[in-house]
Amino acid sequence: MDWEMAGRHLHDTWGQAKARRWGALFHTLRRGSEVYNLVAWTLLGRALDHLLHPGFRRQEIRAPVFVIAPPRSGTTLLFNLLEQDPAFVASPLYATALPALSLQRLVQRIARADARLGGRLGRAFGAWQERSFAPTDHIHRVRMDEVEEDTFHFGAQLADVGSFYVFPNLHRLPDQGLLDDRPTAVQDRIMDFYEGTLRRTLYAAPGRRYLAKNVYSGGRLELLNRRFPDAQLIHIARHPAQVIASATNLVRMLTHARGDEQTKPRPPHPLWRAVAFHFVQIYRRIVAFEAKADPRRFKTLRYDALSQDPKAAVNQLYDHFAWPRDAAHEARLTRAMTERATLRLHDRKANHYRLADYGITEAELEEAMPEVYERYGFGRSA
Repeated sequence: MDWEMAGRHLHDTWGQAKARRWGALFHTLRRGSEVYNLVAWTLLGRALDHLLHPGFRRQEIRAPVFVIAPPRSGTTLLFNLLEQDPAFVASPLYATALPALSLQRLVQRIARADARLGGRLGRAFGAWQERSFAPTDHIHRVRMDEVEEDTFHFGAQLADVGSFYVFPNLHRLPDQGLLDDRPTAVQDRIMDFYEGTLRRTLYAAPGRRYLAKNVYSGGRLELLNRRFPDAQLIHIARHPAQVIASATNLVRMLTHARGDEQTKPRPPHPLWRAVAFHFVQIYRRIVAFEAKADPRRFKTLRYDALSQDPKAAVNQLYDHFAWPRDAAHEARLTRAMTERATLRLHDRKANHYRLADYGITEAELEEAMPEVYERYGFGRSA
């Protein structure tokens, strides 16, 4: 946990209470109870892991693969295609929310027992998921038993702007987001926790390689590179004018859905402008890192190429990183594109979001990150 940042969030929350902004206070208390109940169970489960599954501490982490890019850059498509390869292991959302072997195996035992008894609990849980998550499927599909990015590991510890699921105050604490800029002691605590999570995941999937995507990774690339010096990083470059309004809307919908219609701030509220310019910083950090990265461990794909021919883009990665292919490789890619990954991308093709909705112009983006436009040859506004 970033305790200094926690203190700042709580001070800001107290300020909201004193100002009688009851909707904002209720939102934080409700979401905080959800998140930190999970955190409490996680801490208990991770303590039990040392007693019940001590072998995880000796688990090696070899060449993990991280997909990095702002939201709406094709990360979900690529992540789902790569995850089909049994050489990789990626965590379903329930395992990300409860990153403890003891708890995950308890959940699995309950699910197996319920299936033997007729599956009533599973059906009730599925109905709850549909009520909770289906309304935002057109933005981004989320289900507890499907692989998802590992944002929760960082957001719950206030180590990236995923914290605004609980504390929607990025416009009031504008420097809260980038872990690479935090004190060394904070970085070590957060990354020790993350490394422990990877060890547990790989211990439960021996012989495989960790695969993750995280849209906030640009704020901790230096740390990821130091902690995992053999990591392989995949970046997807898409024009900022096509990304940032849609990415901001994604964050708004996913973090303020489920009955918050009366309390969630609506555009052009300054919170969402702050979120948009956080993604500007993500773009800039990725470009700065790429300029000095070992090209054998870093690869940039173009979004247009990925969306037009996903199979070719994936095979380009296999060639670049010299990943082995088995006989079923092409069949897996074809099946994944048909069943899941391509649908997740193209079901949203009718969504249209404008920078102007958030009080932003493309000229502002160009001025804020000229090096990004130059490196990738992105067209500029007239």
